[in-house]
Amino acid sequence: MEIIEYTPEWKEKWDQFVLESNNGTMFHLQKFFDYHKPGKFNFNHLIFLEKGNIVAVLPGSIINGTLFESPIGASYGSIVTKDVKFTKALEIVQTLIEYGKSKGWKEILLTSAPRVYERYPNENLDFAMLWLGFKYDLHYISSAIKLFPERDIISRFQQTVRRNVRKTLKDPDIRVEMND
Repeated sequence: MEIIEYTPEWKEKWDQFVLESNNGTMFHLQKFFDYHKPGKFNFNHLIFLEKGNIVAVLPGSIINGTLFESPIGASYGSIVTKDVKFTKALEIVQTLIEYGKSKGWKEILLTSAPRVYERYPNENLDFAMLWLGFKYDLHYISSAIKLFPERDIISRFQQTVRRNVRKTLKDPDIRVEMND
């Protein structure tokens, strides 16, 4: 596995990889980074390649030559992957560490997107980072309920809550709109 620096020639492949990834968000797309006024940020995005194919991308910037920070100019950053196994996550993180050392980095600061944005729950990347010496600076907690049309969410609530929901829905002054 090798890491190369992002160049505009990779834009289409980068964005396609993010769209097909397990943990990528709109904040990882080059289309999003292009939104910023040129020169506002000094981007140093990285692409992880294996036999010429993208296996991970990492948006970010090098600060003062010794700190790699992700995100820069976005809410979330960190390494974007497919739904990888632990061994692959470990290889990706190890490759990043070795790359950073070769560039003289002293610190790598990553802010991942909340788990609710993952296609499939997968903590292998986090475990690989912890295994290889990364530490949490902050740890955010996010909650969400995935609404599946075939799943009756209301039945999971206590009876009094269900009754109040039904009562509220019958109130003529309250309108509920649903989007497809």
